[in-house]
Amino acid sequence: MRPLPMLNLKHTSMKGIELLAVSKEYTIRTEFREYPNLVFTGFSVENNDVTLACFDDVQNGWESFFDISVPTNEVILKQKEFS
Repeated sequence: MRPLPMLNLKHTSMKGIELLAVSKEYTIRTEFREYPNLVFTGFSVENNDVTLACFDDVQNGWESFFDISVPTNEVILKQKEFS
C-alpha cells in the first residue's frame, strides 16, 4: 500500500467521509454490520483505482480497510461520553 497524499472528496460515495481525521476514533457502518472502536490512520490506493480508508481496531489489534466508493459504508464519529 502507498499512502494517498490528498483525497478528492467529490469522487467518493462513503457517507461521512469528511469527518475523518487521523488518530480520531470512529464506528464504520456497512450494509452488513457496524465496526466500532476504529482509529483512522489514513487512505491507501490499491490497484490504481480503489481507495481505501484505513483504520486500526483498538480492541482487537488488527487493521481494517473500507472502500470509500461504496455508498452503503458510513463513518460515525465516536462521541465522548460524559459522566
